[in-house]
Amino acid sequence: MTRQWLHAMRLGFEHPAHGQWVEFESAYPDDLRGALDIVRAESA
Repeated sequence: MTRQWLHAMRLGFEHPAHGQWVEFESAYPDDLRGALDIVRAESA
């Protein structure tokens, strides 16, 4: 890895403007997904 592994796949919070619950989802970027695949393969 050439950067920090900082990624939230799911993030939810109460919106400060209107108080309703909001949730966002985002898949891993390609470089993080590739690194995770390597770690999983080595631990299998």
